[in-house]
Amino acid sequence: MLRSVKMLSAVTLFTMGTGCAELKDNPYLSQFLPTIAFDGLQVNHVSFEEVDTEFLFAIDNPNPVGIDIEDFSYSLAFADVSWMDGDNPDGLLLGASGASEVSFPTNIVFADLFDMVQASRGSDHLPFALSGDFGLKLDSSTLVTENSSAEENDDAEVIHLPYDADGDFPALRKPKFSFNKLKVKDLSWNEITLDLVMDVDNEHASNLIFNRFSYDLSLGGASTLSGVVDDLEEVIHGGDSDVSAPNQKVRLPITIDSLSVIGSLWDLLRNGQRLNAQFAATTDVDTPFGLMELAVDETGDLDVEMQ
Repeated sequence: MLRSVKMLSAVTLFTMGTGCAELKDNPYLSQFLPTIAFDGLQVNHVSFEEVDTEFLFAIDNPNPVGIDIEDFSYSLAFADVSWMDGDNPDGLLLGASGASEVSFPTNIVFADLFDMVQASRGSDHLPFALSGDFGLKLDSSTLVTENSSAEENDDAEVIHLPYDADGDFPALRKPKFSFNKLKVKDLSWNEITLDLVMDVDNEHASNLIFNRFSYDLSLGGASTLSGVVDDLEEVIHGGDSDVSAPNQKVRLPITIDSLSVIGSLWDLLRNGQRLNAQFAATTDVDTPFGLMELAVDETGDLDVEMQ
């Protein structure tokens, strides 16, 4: 669960002419302090390759005039491993008497993230930690009205408003497909029925459901078989390790009634030999983060089993 940012120090704001030491030491002036709250993680787009998100902050300004935030810094980590650190020198202007929303957009490529973090199996999320501070410049340009303009002051003091937030970040992984076997269920002069069995490795804590498979399959250089299979088996979650959670299997039923294709496959299948196969497909996968399209591309030798 996401939680609100913790204020790590007391900072105060007052009008021009008050010394900076007084600003820090006078508890009465804390009523003029803008407050920062982490408003949540907004996921704008997620696929098996990447995720676009925004870390949202609500900064409340209790003053009747706008306030100039000079800059802000950030440090983002996943699973206690530092991902990025930096400073944004552009700053921002807080609106008067109310909350201003501040967004920190990020694009994360999952392959890069998992290579760095070595995310464990059996999890749908990675813990994140985000910290930094917003710099509030205290000088004659700090309080900004509609008709005023900010003036540079090299002697101005910047007071830092720290933030510290954590929560869960989506960690979407591609299920890994590999050939298991090709079962020949029926072989006759006018129809062939097959089951293409594939191993699927699912690293998530949640089960995956494949709603549709649109495929092209070539066996031993024969004519390409194409089709669509709906409502495949649910793939059980991956568990905590490869040992405790062996690969699950999905079965794609294939029916061939084209005489020309049957002719090209007859001897290959009847002999029950090992065939070279090329398989390409797209499928809709029901994941913990919604319905995703997945491309599958597998090439290799495939054992043929007669039933």
